[in-house]
Amino acid sequence: MNISAIILAAGQSKRMGQPKMLLPWGNTTVLGKVIETIENAGIEDILVITGGARDAVEKLITNYQLRIIHNQDYANSEMLESIQLGLQGQKPEAQATLICLGDQPQVEERSVRIVCEMFLAKKSSIVVPSYQMRRGHPWLIARELWGEVLQMRAPESMREFLNKHGDEIFYIEIESPNILQDLDTPEDYLKYKPQRAIVKLRKEVAMSDLTLIAEDILNAMQAVEDAHKAAEELRAKTDHAAFDAFRAKMLELQDHLSKLKMVLDNEEAFAMDELMDAMSKVYSGHRADYRRTPRMNE
Repeated sequence: MNISAIILAAGQSKRMGQPKMLLPWGNTTVLGKVIETIENAGIEDILVITGGARDAVEKLITNYQLRIIHNQDYANSEMLESIQLGLQGQKPEAQATLICLGDQPQVEERSVRIVCEMFLAKKSSIVVPSYQMRRGHPWLIARELWGEVLQMRAPESMREFLNKHGDEIFYIEIESPNILQDLDTPEDYLKYKPQRAIVKLRKEVAMSDLTLIAEDILNAMQAVEDAHKAAEELRAKTDHAAFDAFRAKMLELQDHLSKLKMVLDNEEAFAMDELMDAMSKVYSGHRADYRRTPRMNE
């Protein structure tokens, strides 16, 4: 696909108190996880815009197949200027580019893929993922609108640009808040960073780790059980309340499985993906049945 990605990593991390792109995230770093997610989604041309802590950040990402542009005025500029640098650095064959946040390692590969797929299918000039009516990242902008963005000047913002082109945006509902969650403060980092959920049981594993493992596994198992119960209720009466309950349990299950997946090896993570996809198909099937059935009490 002729879709590129611009990863914005030029901030100064003032609220974090240290370079947040370099913070550990699982087996990599915050920025490393973002890059790997974009790569795994099939994006080959990745351009990272650096700013604060330039030397350390650029050293960190030299092992990845990507290009780097440094925002020399990062201390005085806003996101718009970094996006403009990224657009100026695009290759001629690029049809569209993803605007990604370097401090959003929670974003899942499937979210990136669906944004790209919808662009190729719908040919919309702007594709934006949303969660509960709120815009998230990464979002996509087609080449035909790059010129307009390049002509913008501060204090104009990308929010204003998106509002202006509201009628042209193709929104994709993502059933996860990950597309909204970035890391600005130490509290954000502690809240969202991957926890040890599953490890191989060895004698040297600390009791505190085992307690955390057991808690997450039990939560996931309970979510599965609750989802099945809700599904049975849905089959029995197919009413609005049962459907909503089933949907809520599916989202809870997806959240638990996403957390567990972060610490799995590649083979286990693939199996977890298959499980999550299967559960999503179950949900989609019940949703289709529900839509064909008149709601009760209406």
